[in-house]
Amino acid sequence: MDLEIIPLSMSGKILGFKITADEKVDIQDLPNGDYLVRVKIGEDVVLESRLIKNE
Repeated sequence: MDLEIIPLSMSGKILGFKITADEKVDIQDLPNGDYLVRVKIGEDVVLESRLIKNE
């Protein structure tokens, strides 16, 4: 399973992770802002959601 965290501002870069279904991803060091979170299995996108980090 692949996890992508994509900044919605043009100033950031896409962060990509290979994860298992029960794994947690630490976003503590992620800068504040709006992100698109995308989960893919193979080439299929199974989840897309907006993440707003402000703390």
